[in-house]
Amino acid sequence: MRVGNKFLRFELVAILLAATVGCKKDSNPTEYDRILGKWKQVQFATDDNGNGLLDPQELHNVAKTYSDILAFNNDSEGLETVFTDNVTTNYAFSWYLSAADTLQRNGIGHDTILYQIQDITSLHLTLMTTSKVSLVWYIYAKQ
Repeated sequence: MRVGNKFLRFELVAILLAATVGCKKDSNPTEYDRILGKWKQVQFATDDNGNGLLDPQELHNVAKTYSDILAFNNDSEGLETVFTDNVTTNYAFSWYLSAADTLQRNGIGHDTILYQIQDITSLHLTLMTTSKVSLVWYIYAKQ
């Protein structure tokens, strides 16, 4: 009977250990965690009617001959790679997230762009900024 109890205890400990190791922590990734990595622009929009909203008729797909990829590194550095007319241009930048879902991107010199993060998931990112003419939205897919 003692051998049976020892074996039963061993099985119980093994099951508990396997259950503990196999369980994943439930964590809610922050905007910072979700924005890390590479994002390819797939759509863009301008507020043509001036209503301050992204309307379906204002949304356009990116041309097949154009590619814009943003890379956000965990050291707060980033790189935008633009390919158009068979020319690739890289723009290094630093970035940080501030209050109220704002992404600040600082380029070379005094080139600073403030984006409002409209939506961010593990697969999609929508940024909005103000141009000289209207509001502009950029929609990205995770690479």
